[in-house]
Amino acid sequence: ECFAVASMLVKLQRPQEAIKHYQNAVQFGQKSSVRDDKMIATYYVDLGKAFLKVGETSQAKTAFQSALRYAEK
Repeated sequence: ECFAVASMLVKLQRPQEAIKHYQNAVQFGQKSSVRDDKMIATYYVDLGKAFLKVGETSQAKTAFQSALRYAEK
């Protein structure tokens, strides 16, 4: 699973690599026939955290805003 791989990469201090996997998890979650908006929100939060770790503050902000939108559904 993309989310599990991304989480492991963050734990291994490899957030740049994790970003791609978090993005894939978001896309998979959005396309899933059994869509879970709360889980997608979680993916976006962790994506935002990974962006912060690599200094991409504007992308982090966008990810956090997306997380809020999904959390409120």
